[in-house]
Amino acid sequence: MKTLKFFGIASLVVLASVFTSCSKSNDSSSEITKGDDDGGVKKAPTTDELFAKYIGNYSNITCRTRFTPYGSIQFYLLGIKNKHLWFSQFDSSNGTLKQTWEDTEETDSVLKINKGYGEYGTFQIQSIIPGAQGLNFYKKTDTGNITFLLLSGKWKDASNFCNVAYTVFTSNNKSKHIISCSHADYSYIYLNDWYENSAIIDGCCYSQSGDTLYVCKDNYGPSLDYVPVSYEEGIVCSSYYNNIYRNNFKTGEKVWGTEIKAPFDVPTDANPKYTYTLLDKSTDIWKYKVNMVYYDGTKKEFTFTININTGEYKASV
Repeated sequence: MKTLKFFGIASLVVLASVFTSCSKSNDSSSEITKGDDDGGVKKAPTTDELFAKYIGNYSNITCRTRFTPYGSIQFYLLGIKNKHLWFSQFDSSNGTLKQTWEDTEETDSVLKINKGYGEYGTFQIQSIIPGAQGLNFYKKTDTGNITFLLLSGKWKDASNFCNVAYTVFTSNNKSKHIISCSHADYSYIYLNDWYENSAIIDGCCYSQSGDTLYVCKDNYGPSLDYVPVSYEEGIVCSSYYNNIYRNNFKTGEKVWGTEIKAPFDVPTDANPKYTYTLLDKSTDIWKYKVNMVYYDGTKKEFTFTININTGEYKASV
């Protein structure tokens, strides 16, 4: 049984299909889908039926889970395989294996977690769920990978299910496990693929080996549309404010901010919507393309360059 430091548990709210099979009592979990020729409904395969189809002999996998991100044709099979956390990703349209991952270190289905202040708790894992609703929970690095998971289960003598956020940093065939979240809703916590193999998860910037580089001042860190320029800083275009910013997440300060202004007159009643595309960031002068759509449907576009060190802005048609 492992002893782990505790940073948080909470209930999970996700837009996804999650089915588990940890004991014989729930092997019959199934999903109802439309599509029978007779106009009726049919039951989708149970979790164990999917494991049998795609994995074969799954007797060495406990805490089995199938997870389908909302609106995705991809699905995941997850569990503890030979005492190692594991998942495989498949394309549901043709059954193709897209990727697979297995932790290098062992994880017990029962964890002894250090809650701090001299208090320990025993947590029984029932299922394994990909973090970030299965959308931004895994990245490869130069020396391995980073995997952000949720362990769903119960505390000893508790009746309610809860979730422990669990991040595995694998580097040079060694793993480091970190419990990293403390929220009532995990659905907005994600793995942000950051600068030079690092990752920002729930407001903490980690190296690829799991060392804490810094904690973000605002406790959340950058959104996924930021482009990193260093471990501490990133650049983003804001369509809401029609500005481009460079922000420092360690200090919480804005380095510079510049209005994205079109090189032509825009009618006062145009109320345009903006989309931005980064064309070139090979030098310190980045180039963007801007697409504009006016309220009446008129479309315009222009390009601009920005000096990422000074914020100097130049636009052209």
